[in-house]
Amino acid sequence: MFEKCFFATLNLSFGRVSIDFFSLGQLFITLKLFFSKYMIKQPMQTGFVLIPGYKDPQDTQRMIRLEGNGNYTIIHFADSSKILMVAQTLRYFEEQIPNFIRVNKSALINPAHVDELIRTGPKTMLLRLDDGLELLVSRRRISDVIMKLAS
Repeated sequence: MFEKCFFATLNLSFGRVSIDFFSLGQLFITLKLFFSKYMIKQPMQTGFVLIPGYKDPQDTQRMIRLEGNGNYTIIHFADSSKILMVAQTLRYFEEQIPNFIRVNKSALINPAHVDELIRTGPKTMLLRLDDGLELLVSRRRISDVIMKLAS
C-alpha cells in the first residue's frame, strides 16, 4: 500500500525551483541521513559506542582506556594489538560512554579494567590498569574517581 506513495520536496536553491519525488523507502533513508548528520548524537545503548569512521558500534567492554591528544583520541582495546586513532575529542567519548571515568585531562578509563588504586601522597593518586599502565589521577578528580569506582 505505502510502496506506491510518493512524497515531494520543494528545493529553492540558487534561484531555481525543483521538485524531487521520493518513495517511502527513499524518504526514510533521506531522513535518517539528515538526522545522523545534523542532529545531536544521543548516547547509544549501554555497552556500545559509535566510533566516527566505523559503521558498526564498538563494544565498550573491550576498551581499556581512551587517550586524548588535542582533537584526536587514541582508543586502547583489551587485545593490545588493536589501537585506533579517531579524529574526535575525548569529550565526545565522555558524553557517549557515561560509565567510563575521566581521571585527568587526557585519559578516560573503563572502571572494569582497574587493578588497583595507589595513594602516593595526600594529594596524589595513581591507577593501575589491567595492561600494567599507571595513570596519574588529577588532584581535583580524586574524590570523584574514588566515588565512581566504589559504586
